[in-house]
Amino acid sequence: MARFFLHTLTPRPRLVVQTASGERECLRFSKQLAVLTYLAARPTGAGTREELVGLLWDDSGLRDARQALRQAVYQIRQNTDHELVAGEAVLSLRREDLDFDVTLFREHLSAGRLEEALALYQGDFLATVGLAGAREFEQWAEGLRQQLAAERRQLLRTLMAKATDQGQWSEAARCARELIEEDPRDLEPRLRLVELMALSGDLIGAQVGADEIRRLAAQTQGERLPEAIETAIGRALAAGRAPERRQSAGFPRHPEMVGRATEFRRVVERWKSALEGRGGCVLISGETGSGKTRLVRELERRLRRDRSLVLTSVCNPVEGTQPFAPFLEMIAQAHAVPGLGGTSPSSLEILAALLPEIAQQFRGAIRPRQPPIPTEALAGALLDGFTAMAEEVPVALLVEDLHWASPVTIAFAHKMARRADRVALLMLLSAQDVARSAEKTSWLRDLAASEAVDSIALPPLDAADVAHLLSTIARVPDERTGSLLAARVVQHTAGVPLYVLELLKALYDGGQLAVKEGTWVIPDQLTDDRIPLSFARSGPNLLRQRLEAIDQGARALLAALAVWGREATVQEIAQIAELSEGAVREGLDVLARRRLLGRPSERTYAVLHEQMGEVALAEVSPVLVAALCRNAATLAESRAHAGPLLEWFVAARHAAAAGDAARAALDAARGAAAIEVRSGEQAAREELRSWLDTLSDLVRPDVEARLRTVVEGSTSATGWVKTVVG
Repeated sequence: MARFFLHTLTPRPRLVVQTASGERECLRFSKQLAVLTYLAARPTGAGTREELVGLLWDDSGLRDARQALRQAVYQIRQNTDHELVAGEAVLSLRREDLDFDVTLFREHLSAGRLEEALALYQGDFLATVGLAGAREFEQWAEGLRQQLAAERRQLLRTLMAKATDQGQWSEAARCARELIEEDPRDLEPRLRLVELMALSGDLIGAQVGADEIRRLAAQTQGERLPEAIETAIGRALAAGRAPERRQSAGFPRHPEMVGRATEFRRVVERWKSALEGRGGCVLISGETGSGKTRLVRELERRLRRDRSLVLTSVCNPVEGTQPFAPFLEMIAQAHAVPGLGGTSPSSLEILAALLPEIAQQFRGAIRPRQPPIPTEALAGALLDGFTAMAEEVPVALLVEDLHWASPVTIAFAHKMARRADRVALLMLLSAQDVARSAEKTSWLRDLAASEAVDSIALPPLDAADVAHLLSTIARVPDERTGSLLAARVVQHTAGVPLYVLELLKALYDGGQLAVKEGTWVIPDQLTDDRIPLSFARSGPNLLRQRLEAIDQGARALLAALAVWGREATVQEIAQIAELSEGAVREGLDVLARRRLLGRPSERTYAVLHEQMGEVALAEVSPVLVAALCRNAATLAESRAHAGPLLEWFVAARHAAAAGDAARAALDAARGAAAIEVRSGEQAAREELRSWLDTLSDLVRPDVEARLRTVVEGSTSATGWVKTVVG
């Protein structure tokens, strides 16, 4: 190892000496360090004195500049080693005694050690420093800085592609974000990030990223985006279609589908009826990450085993406004199927007007209808086409993510469902239970409630399901350990399959879970309820992602429950959130469908768990949190007046959280006085001290000062309260 290390790819350039006990700084950035940097960057490690004088002292006379260089070289030798920089007319760097981060960075790149190269690049070359009277050196440094930055960008692109090929979506996304940070207006890494978020199942984040691309593109391209950009966005958003690529990577074995056997059997039974000419429609619903796509794809494999025609389509946000988009796509896939020839000529004319594949298939037999094509006519033509095919061969239509489709498309799916029982056709739909708009949500609920539709709502996984999931990845050392871990995973993920896998992956990647010789190594802290379960990198983001799928009103209700911190009735929630009881019930219904709500009893509600409450409060504005705390204080005060004395301290806690120290002190004093009357001075003193200990260091001094003011002049509590607050 070289004795010295020259750091220039960092916000704090410096030269350090490397010893057995660690690093010691020799030189900070100065013209002495600039001399070393220039020599280290030269291929020969050498430079003439005249060259260095021109670079670093171009604003000085020649005599003064030469003297300054002599002084700089002297200081280098005094602070390092007399032999590190040798020579007189030509100064030479003894390379074997110095490691230079730029040289090492490029050596790592050449050798394919990409992660090591990226770790070495902590900042752009000499980007945070400057030298007076050294214009030539600054120009030279800027040129090298740009070269190295370009090499780093290419390194990030290579690492992003490598991580993507290995299914490491989070690592690839990190590279994409670094590229975006370097050039916020470059759309290419933004498109890649949208694709990576879609692959990881973060459809909400992917859509937000897509909207940002449209906004940036509109600033330079105008309001009408080029078709190429819109197509690229659609392709990136559609990347998450393949379920096998959305699963957690890095485990010894690919996790199997668990907890969906009942739902799988129900669909297969409907398919068997369809094979006998009694078709139907199945709607699989659930929140993001509930396993809809995995179930549909597993069912697709099963359906293809029979002699049948299986057509698939996935709705996406880009195509969301196009009527009938998934059904037009599927009938285009089937343009060469013999059964389509049984469609009436008028229907084929309508379809041929929109689908070149059909126009080509039936050229000479029909003439495409001239547009515009009325919506009702197109719906009738599609019904006619699918029915004709189903009379020839059993047909399965698989439409995923119907919540992205237009209301017209959802209404057509309902009409198709009512027709399916007459032919050998099964329509399998999947959708989130809440769409982006109230109108779409209403259409989806009507579809789910239809007698023509077999609606399947996917439940969360339970502990037994997660234990089974663990066993499909590796052997579980013993049933008890696996069950304990599974129960804790369910507790922190609400049993949502996507989050279960992400949490297991986070624990696995973080080294808290491991597999050795095909068996899970599960440390005791993961099964002990007394030790907090670390979320590694993903936990808060998992919960935040769940909250992003609900509207602001529902988030505010969840925040109200989090502020209250315990179970509450509809009436109490309405008071805290300042909403009508009807609005509260609607919001609670949304939260219940998303499985974000706890039900301690038939009449009360609560946040699912503490971590969910913390994330809920972080996702709303501080102004709203303060308002909720004030309202919670009012509610607790009214309850205290009714009898429960400790409610005064609850009110005081909420008032303190709202930033109202005077109110908090008054409520606490009321509570202490009431307890003193009931239980004596000692009990009151202990309760007040315990309450004060719950306050943060930021709030407590102000509250204590207000408490002293409140009790000043009191004949009862003055003495002992002052002993508590000092």
